[in-house]
Amino acid sequence: MKKTYLILAAATFLTGMALMNSCKKDNSVATDIATLNQEQASDAEDVSASSDAVDDDIDNVMSLSSLKSTETSILPCNVSIDSSQLSSKKVTITFTGANCAGTRTRSGSVVVALTQGTNWSDAGAVLTVTFSNVKIVNNATQRYIIFNGTKTHTNVSGGLIRNLGNAGTPTTIVRNIESSNMSITFTNGTQRSWHIARQRTFTKQSGSLIITVSGFGEADGKTNLVEWGANHRNTAFYTQISTPVIMSQDCDYHPSSGVKVHYVALRTVTVTLGTDANGVPVTSGCASYYTVNWESANVNKTVVLPY
Repeated sequence: MKKTYLILAAATFLTGMALMNSCKKDNSVATDIATLNQEQASDAEDVSASSDAVDDDIDNVMSLSSLKSTETSILPCNVSIDSSQLSSKKVTITFTGANCAGTRTRSGSVVVALTQGTNWSDAGAVLTVTFSNVKIVNNATQRYIIFNGTKTHTNVSGGLIRNLGNAGTPTTIVRNIESSNMSITFTNGTQRSWHIARQRTFTKQSGSLIITVSGFGEADGKTNLVEWGANHRNTAFYTQISTPVIMSQDCDYHPSSGVKVHYVALRTVTVTLGTDANGVPVTSGCASYYTVNWESANVNKTVVLPY
C-alpha cells in the first residue's frame, strides 16, 4: 500500500510539474506574439511618419519658384540645396538637423531628378528620388530609420500643394509614391528591403491641410497594399490600408482615423489609428494613440500605443 501511494504521489507531482511548464510555455508564447505584433505596428508607423515628413520636404523644395535661391527662410528647416546640376533637371537636398516642429532630427541627402514632364506642377510629372543614408531620429523615443534606395513621386492630378486654395490650382492634389527597392535600417541595425505603393491626397479644410493616405500595391493575391517586404526580424509582411488614413496639419499630421491590416507569417494584426489612451476613437480634437488588435487562442487581444 505504501509503495502504491508513493507511486501515485510521484505521478501526481510529475503531472503537476508538466502542467506548470506547459502554462509557462503558453504564457511565453503569448508574450512573444504580443511583442511581435506591437513591433510590427510601431515599425510601420515609424517608417510612415518618417518617410512622409521627408517626402513633404522634397515636395516643398521642388515647388519653389526658384531652386537657385539661397534664401534659407523659404526652405524647410535645416535643409540645404545644391542646384549645380539644375540644367540636367537635378538638385541635391541635404538634411542637416531638426525639422521645423523639432520632433525629428534628419541627416543624409537625396538627389531629386525630374524624369517626366516639363515642370513638377504638370499632371503626370515624375520625380525620381535617390536616398543616400537619410537618417531620421524620433526625438521623443530616439528610435531611428535610415533610408537608402530610390522612390518615384508622380504628380497624378497636377498642381502644387503650396498653392492649394488658389485660383488655377486643383482643389484636390494627388501624389503617388512608389519604390521596389527601398532599403530600411532599423534602430537595432537590421537592414531590410521594402516595396512602397502609397497614394497621398491633399485637400484644405478651413485653411488646414488634410492628407488622406491609401495603398495601391498588389502582391501575392493581396490588394490595397501600402508597404510589403521583410520586417526587422526578417519575416515577410504585407500592410494593407483597409480604411483610408486621414491626417491634418492642425494635429501635426498624427493620424486621426484609418485602419491598417498587417499580414505577418500566419498572423493578422489590425491597427486602428486615431484613438485615446483607452483605445476609444477620437471624434474631436487630436488623437495621440492607436490600437493594435489580434486574435490568440480564440481570444481577442488589444494594446494601445502612442504615436
